[in-house]
Amino acid sequence: MVKESDFQAKLIKELKAMGLAVIKCQAGPGVPTGFPDILALGQGVYYALECKASARAKKQPRQDYWVNKLNEWSYAAFVYPANHDKVLDEIRHMEGLSL
Repeated sequence: MVKESDFQAKLIKELKAMGLAVIKCQAGPGVPTGFPDILALGQGVYYALECKASARAKKQPRQDYWVNKLNEWSYAAFVYPANHDKVLDEIRHMEGLSL
């Protein structure tokens, strides 16, 4: 099984390679509880991504709330190895990048 930290590092590199500005969010002052791990800024849209090692990985309090709320405003998702390609394809499509 892939470690979440390794998966997250790989995802950040891929998002940067797409030309997105990437911010890694960590718990602390000014960051709401349960806020997604990664905030990537693109062409008039942002992508809030919560990384998990698998689809069955435990969710922290308020993660569902933030992913749902941010997805209403722009794009947010839980991303894990099994849906990684799908999420990146959706981002590429929204950015107008070739698939």
